[in-house]
Amino acid sequence: VQANKLSLSSASSSLDASEAIQSEFSGVNLDEEAANLLQFQQAYQASARILQTAKELFQSLIEVV
Repeated sequence: VQANKLSLSSASSSLDASEAIQSEFSGVNLDEEAANLLQFQQAYQASARILQTAKELFQSLIEVV
């Protein structure tokens, strides 16, 4: 049982090391990607609000004329 526990511990360590190496090789940082995603989402929402305001402004101008 002890040998199996040691083997499992070794395999877990190898898995963690392999995942770290793969992450470094792929060059993808999930925290950075999440931050970029939030930034793009906020920019999209700001653009949508600008378009909505312009639509309301043009509608008001059309109603005045």
